[in-house]
Order: sequence, then structure tokens, then C-alpha cells
Amino acid sequence: MENKEKKLSQINQQLKAVLADENDYLANLSNAAALLFNELDKVNWAGFYLMKEEELVLGPFQGLPACIRIEVGNGVCGSAVKDQKTYVVDNVHHFEGHIACDSASKSEIVVPIYADDRIVGVLDIDSPVENRFDKKDKKYLEEFAEILSEESKFQLDALETLKTRRSVRSFKSKKVEKEKIKEIINTARLAPSGKNIQPVEYLIIEDKQKRKEITEIATGGDFIAEAPVCIAVISERCEHDIEDGSAATENILLSARSLGLASCWVAGYKKDYSKGVRKYLGVPDDYRLISLIPIGYSSENPDPPSKRSLEEVMHFEDFTK
Repeated sequence: MENKEKKLSQINQQLKAVLADENDYLANLSNAAALLFNELDKVNWAGFYLMKEEELVLGPFQGLPACIRIEVGNGVCGSAVKDQKTYVVDNVHHFEGHIACDSASKSEIVVPIYADDRIVGVLDIDSPVENRFDKKDKKYLEEFAEILSEESKFQLDALETLKTRRSVRSFKSKKVEKEKIKEIINTARLAPSGKNIQPVEYLIIEDKQKRKEITEIATGGDFIAEAPVCIAVISERCEHDIEDGSAATENILLSARSLGLASCWVAGYKKDYSKGVRKYLGVPDDYRLISLIPIGYSSENPDPPSKRSLEEVMHFEDFTK
């Protein structure tokens, strides 16, 4: 192994040791930036940009102060996210749309970082010399990013989860991990409950044939068969069963998004097929079907739906104001 490859391989081994038994992504990115900045030669900036509300925001780094926000598609970092690939730029001044944060930078490498099949950020390294990065850097720095992804727990913050959740109806065949299913149900059970009666329960359907047969009963939910798991939200009939079940359903949708999963709310309450689904799943008559929620890894990236403006829906003190 050549000296350069040996050095890069050693850095990756150092990263594994530094991240051992720690999954906090900010702590791990901070140490990773310091490791790269101190171990790589001819580097004047090393750090990360993180995806927040569909744009890149500056994360942990080493070097001079940098640009804080970058739109997807802009500059080298934004292009790496848009095209979902590593960019090796020999001369940044020849890169159309390059964002100059440090005038000393002449070459750059940007590597996307993935978590649960979605890009959560990029690794960005600048050099004050041209042609600093090559195929070897690309190979080992992509491995560096993979180690970060495997060892770190990347999750969206609450507001970003709320703002970026989408209804998805096309899923990959990839299995949803049991730990994630349990976490989703755990957040659902913590939803508000009228008088704390807690009437809501959850049926987890992973069997492919069962999901297919549910779609034959529940009209308009054909994509349930495609998702690797479906959660049926049921509630014992009581004073607040609809409210409680709906609150739990929303928690499921949001926690799925936070964990890198996609979902869609298929209505159950007052639907003609509700009784048929309950009977098929063995749900007692004194329970109500609130919703069916297919969950999985998205195979599509739907655009944000059109929504009424804040000014249209917000009123202070009086509906006419």
C-alpha cells in the first residue's frame, strides 16, 4: 500500500476508535472534523454541512469562518446533494457557481453523508493548492463518511420533522428494523389522551400476504401491500377515542419521518371497509379502526404540497381579524 493510501486508511481506523461507544452525531462530527484537519496535509478547511429544512447549514468544522447556509444545487456542496454523488474539484475557480468562503481555497472534495437512505449532510474539505484530491482520497473519504453514518444517530429536529413530512405511497422493499418499529409505537403511546384513559392499541402487520389482503378490503390503499410494514391504529370505543387515535396516528407519522422512514395516513374511521378490516385482523367489536399507516423507506421524493398561507389561516382574538 502506498504511503497516501496507508495514511488515509489509518485515519479511518482512528475515526472508528474515536467514535467507539458514542452515537451523538454532533460530538462525532466535531471529532471527525478535528481528525481530518490535523491529519491531512495541505488542507485549510475541513468540516460538515447538515441538511435542515431542505438546505445545507454549517455544522462542526476546523478552519476559518465559513458560509452558513447553502441551497441545494448551489456550489460544490449543494451540487453534491442535488446529484447525490461525491465531487472532486481540481480548481474551484473553474467550477460554475462555486461559493468562495475562503479566498485561499483552490481545490475541494465534497462527500455526501447518508443515514437511512437519505442525505443528512456533506463532508467538505478545502485545500490551498490545486489538484489536491484524487481517486484515492475519494475512496477513503467515502469510507470515512460511511463510518460516520454507521456510528452516529442522525435524526431530524422537531420543527424540521413537522415541516418536511410528506405522504408517500411508493416504498422500497428494504425491511424496517424492529428497533425503529418499537420506537415509533413508543412515541405513539405517549400521545395525549383524554382523561388519560389510553384506549389506543396498535397492530403491526409485516406479513406480505396479510398486507395484500388488507388492500383488497381497504379501497384506495393499494400501496399498503408495497410497504414492508403497516400499522393499524385501533381504539376501544370511549368518549375521546377518535381524538386519542388521531393524536397517536400523527405521532406515528412524525416519528417515522424523524427516523428516516416514509409513511401515509390511510383513513379508517367512518370508512365502509372499516368493519371488514377489523374482522380480518380479529379486532373486537368494541374497538374502532382509526387508521392504517403503511411505513417503509421511500422510493420517491414528492414535492411539497400546496398549502394555504399562514396569513389565510391565522386569526388573533376574533375570526374576522
